[in-house]
Amino acid sequence: FADGGEVKGRGTGRSDSILANVSKGEFVMNAQATKRNRALLEEMNKKGAPSFANGGMVGATPVAVQGEKQPITIVNVTDPKMVEEFLATPAGERAIVNVMQRNASAINAVLG
Repeated sequence: FADGGEVKGRGTGRSDSILANVSKGEFVMNAQATKRNRALLEEMNKKGAPSFANGGMVGATPVAVQGEKQPITIVNVTDPKMVEEFLATPAGERAIVNVMQRNASAINAVLG
């Protein structure tokens, strides 16, 4: 497993039936978390963690909106489940309402 990758063999996702050698600094994920984040884990194994051109974390940033500063959050998503989880939060619900308000005429046209 020196280069990473999926563990295959007997047992279940939580049975601990396969012996493995790991090295200091490595991190082991359970099967459920691996399944949810598989594409991201594969990408991280190949190239490291996804990042922006200059690297660093993306988060709430004050921006000028009609003369006022308002916090915004940029969400860089590689997993659709993360979008679903975000939309279930109060911040996600506010985002949905904001999109609906900005597009009210288009929504009304679709609804008839």
